[in-house]
Amino acid sequence: SGVAYGTREAVHLLNVPASGMSAWPDRSDDFLEWVRARHPGTPAYAFLPRRDYGDYIRETLQREAGAEGGARLHVHADEVRSLVPGLSNRWLTHFAGGASIACDAVVLATGQHAPGDPFTGRWSGPRHRCIADPWQPLAVAGIEPDEPVAIIGAGLSAIDVTLSLTSAAAPRTAPILLLSRSGRMPRSHAATPVKPAPLGECVARWSGVHGRATLRALLRALRQQMALVQDGAPRDWREVIDGLRPHTHGIWGRLDHDERLRFMRHLRGLWEAHRHRTAPQVASHLVDLERAGRFQVLRARLLQASAQGDHVHLSADIRDEAGSVQRRNFDVSWVVNCSGPTPSSAPSADPAVASLCAAGLARPDALALGLETDGEGRAVDAQGGVRDDLFVVGALRKARLWESTAVPELRVQAAAAARTVLGFLKARRGIAST
Repeated sequence: SGVAYGTREAVHLLNVPASGMSAWPDRSDDFLEWVRARHPGTPAYAFLPRRDYGDYIRETLQREAGAEGGARLHVHADEVRSLVPGLSNRWLTHFAGGASIACDAVVLATGQHAPGDPFTGRWSGPRHRCIADPWQPLAVAGIEPDEPVAIIGAGLSAIDVTLSLTSAAAPRTAPILLLSRSGRMPRSHAATPVKPAPLGECVARWSGVHGRATLRALLRALRQQMALVQDGAPRDWREVIDGLRPHTHGIWGRLDHDERLRFMRHLRGLWEAHRHRTAPQVASHLVDLERAGRFQVLRARLLQASAQGDHVHLSADIRDEAGSVQRRNFDVSWVVNCSGPTPSSAPSADPAVASLCAAGLARPDALALGLETDGEGRAVDAQGGVRDDLFVVGALRKARLWESTAVPELRVQAAAAARTVLGFLKARRGIAST
């Protein structure tokens, strides 16, 4: 089920309404119908447990693989250590367990990877009270309600860990601190559905301007859209963010390297906090925890960590809302690393991807977001050529598309990759395409 949908905790909710979670690009209500067959009357705008979606994907795959005349599916549970070209224009996939498999085409759909170490060179003492990867099975199950916890990061994973720590039968008595460079948490979905703003004309005007496309001009246009008044009230910012979503691929494609770098440095955190939102009931729960003094988010730059016995001492520079910086020390029982996934193209993230890059069969992008691909999702090699038998789906395509981690984009990419792979195989074997 992967990291997102492998959780079995009911408190871990989808951050997209049920109506937007179908596995199929052309059957938008498939997941909602699956849910309603089990729970009649489920609203389209419901934010359901992520485990439900994992079950839906698993059942859908099993049904399709078992259909008469369908594809034969084999799951090989192992880690691919390297991918190398073999004889007869086939790939050899070498596994950690020692086995090798020859195949005609490869699709890289590796998803998000475990976070990197935010304490490199700055931690002293034992590490048994530092949870390096919160998504390992039962990773935070041993944390007691009376033990103070520091979570490094303030994104969706940090919120999931907070939910896990505050959903047990025993009420939490010790505080949870979220320490983040920006101090910015994901915003909440509206309590009721909002209609995306029609921004096609606005984006077209920005994109059609002769010369260099800049973020400054785009922000100016979006602020004008947010200032528009409807029914006597300013537009909900969610309308503008959601209205921008269908155009993000085109916008990203119009930005040159310097503008993309400017976005990464100055606007990425702001965009992701508004774009990747939490369910309304999750946001309400966090507010309740904060009012009870059990939850706090701090804008922090970590300096040092030292562990002794069952305690960890943290030192950090804390920036307040006025911009003043004060050094503070914290004594906690546990530290949980939710600092964000390791870049998908980093050699440490995935040995198979690393092997391709080392051999020049794939090429990381200049911003280390993923791999360079063409418009069909085929990998670009070190010489700029396109690999007809190597395809990319998901997080590794952020380099070209930016939006490449949510179901509405992933299902389109997966369907397109399937069609392209089938066309490639039929052409190679001289079979007329259908």
